[in-house]
Amino acid sequence: VLKELPRDFLREKSALVHAAAGATGVAAVQLLRKTEFVRRIFGTAGARWKRNFAKMWSADLVFGSRDTSFAESILSCTGGKGVEFVLNSL
Repeated sequence: VLKELPRDFLREKSALVHAAAGATGVAAVQLLRKTEFVRRIFGTAGARWKRNFAKMWSADLVFGSRDTSFAESILSCTGGKGVEFVLNSL
């Protein structure tokens, strides 16, 4: 799908990958990183070790997924703009 969108539309975009430490999440982060379309990749994961694992696989920032506080953190990191893409594999 990302290949079908115009490059100008994708430039400087950000994405949120829920469950970024799971198999689907890691694959999504890697695909987003390789396309170079998305500038910042945020993730969520439950346990601290899972958040560290997701960062190891190239997610820029990974927040806890046990509550909704990740939403405020992402808004803060993006100057209130949020993200353009969300993948939820839960």
